[in-house]
Amino acid sequence: MDHGMDHGMDHGMDHGMDHGGGEHDHPAADGEERAALTADGYVENGQAGTWDYVGPPSSSAAPLDGPTLVRLAEEAVAANGWLTLEGARRGGFSQPSKVVDPLHWWNVDFVNDGVLGDITKPESLVYDPMTGRLLGVMLMMPVGQHGPLITGVDPADGRWHVHPGASCYGPDLIIPMSSPDDGTCPDGMTLEQRSGEMIHVWFVGEKRFTSKMPDMAADALDEANARPANK
Repeated sequence: MDHGMDHGMDHGMDHGMDHGGGEHDHPAADGEERAALTADGYVENGQAGTWDYVGPPSSSAAPLDGPTLVRLAEEAVAANGWLTLEGARRGGFSQPSKVVDPLHWWNVDFVNDGVLGDITKPESLVYDPMTGRLLGVMLMMPVGQHGPLITGVDPADGRWHVHPGASCYGPDLIIPMSSPDDGTCPDGMTLEQRSGEMIHVWFVGEKRFTSKMPDMAADALDEANARPANK
């Protein structure tokens, strides 16, 4: 979700920010970024509707090795037949609400399995809706939680990111389920002003990790959102 989620959904949720601590800190923003740093540790990354988290991760979250995540993502995609959208559908991925963007497909079982940070059971896969080509594998945290430090990659590329904007969430606090009606959500749902933190292993573009959606994925999203059915 990236330049990603900022189009097809009302971008999501308010982090009840816990600045945690712990021995591993995300690199601080510098230069012009520091001037834009929010009180809860986010900075706009230059792609519309996307904010990187640059504060300390949760003290309870063990770091994740970036190159290992890439390897495991590649192995999981190959083993489960997720290279195509049809394969993802067979594997239980769907678009379970009307406010998720056209590129992200969610596995409700993985969302609700209580396991976070397992790239072999990703919360979401990202596809070009026109071609069905796999664009990326996404890990996501519930609203209010910080993703673990990603090691072994450029610190600026290993940042988790969010999308600001109001959405209604069910108990998982991960999948946006509806847009608020007059500032309120249906019974049993929670109104949040910012999405949960997410990170992608990209299968397109120059970098495997980056909080900015690669051009190929951004172009696919723009084309999908230009369709009359998605306006």
